[in-house]
Amino acid sequence: MFLNFNNELDKRISSLFSQEVIESITPENLDFLGMNLSFYDDDISFKTYYLHEYSLACYNNQEDNEPLIKFLKSKDMLNFFSVLKDSAYKDTEIYEVKISARNNRNMLELFSFLEQLISYFSKYKDEIIKLSTIKNRAYEGYDYAALYFFSVVKKGADIKSFKCYWDNNYKILDDDYFFNFLENSGVTGLQELIPIAKSIVQNCGGHLCFEGINYNEKCSEKHKIYMTDQNNLIEGLIKTFPDMEFLHKKLRLIEEWQKVHPEFYCDIFAIGKDSKGRLILNLYFRFIEDEFD
Repeated sequence: MFLNFNNELDKRISSLFSQEVIESITPENLDFLGMNLSFYDDDISFKTYYLHEYSLACYNNQEDNEPLIKFLKSKDMLNFFSVLKDSAYKDTEIYEVKISARNNRNMLELFSFLEQLISYFSKYKDEIIKLSTIKNRAYEGYDYAALYFFSVVKKGADIKSFKCYWDNNYKILDDDYFFNFLENSGVTGLQELIPIAKSIVQNCGGHLCFEGINYNEKCSEKHKIYMTDQNNLIEGLIKTFPDMEFLHKKLRLIEEWQKVHPEFYCDIFAIGKDSKGRLILNLYFRFIEDEFD
């Protein structure tokens, strides 16, 4: 990635990531460049999400040493493997997996396996299974196919955080279905985000695409609703949060960053709340493919 040191965000990226990470931000390696925005201060943290082949190289093709990866491969459920680098948590190991073959038998065996692997999984198992029943026409007849993505945060051998993502299949079903599902889910953290997400969709355009919850031993620490296909992102977010001056400042920095980096576009973004009720905004940028065809 070529950094412009006259740009504020590029200067921050340079200070937060090693040269090795910066050099790895290329169309051949990168899936997403994530930007995490606080509503209450000037902080912006960054994450790099890598494509499958580069991620395997990061693990020296020894990813089978991870019990979860080994299990998914044994069931032909591993669709995609991604390594993450987080500027805020440099001492942790983070990876994501996208799962396929989400039939009832595989998913029930997966839930049982996760209960053995993660000491606190059983605490959240009922909630995870209920959200996994979101209707998914791509998997007709399968009861738990909405759960399609995991993220694992490790420190040494310990799994410090486990994140679940549920697919809305938004290209087939409309937003009202998913808002109604979430309203009746019993998951307070997601229910509280519904009016905010509705306002964002109204002001920014786009659709809901999936939901995510970060779990750890103590609590479900973050709830998020993800959106895509927006057509008025910066101005729409400023309209949605008119009194959040810290947020406005950072959104304008991102607007300036995009002028310097037209090779990127914002593919997905998320509104969330942490366990203390504080709002979070995440933006996920991808390289524009046409730039490199």
